[in-house]
Amino acid sequence: MTLIKVKTNQVLSIGEMHRLALKKVFEPEKLTYPEEKALEESIALWPKKVDLSGWEKHELKLILEAMILNEDGHYNGMKELFKEHGIDYQKAYREGIS
Repeated sequence: MTLIKVKTNQVLSIGEMHRLALKKVFEPEKLTYPEEKALEESIALWPKKVDLSGWEKHELKLILEAMILNEDGHYNGMKELFKEHGIDYQKAYREGIS
């Protein structure tokens, strides 16, 4: 008997990736480990999709750039401004991270 291991990868939707990317930027303390891993895996696996549309490529690029900009401190001023004025980042970014 021969066993074959098959790994099935599930990726998040673009909308869910936007939601988790925003959470990672504005509420990293509330981002769970499974959410963070799902976001990372989806970012890595989405580009392997065979029939990526132009819109999907654009959205993936926005999400990836936001993650890089966050690491570089780009959103720090905005985070402080939102906290200072009680602005809900989810309302400010209804269409996703950009």
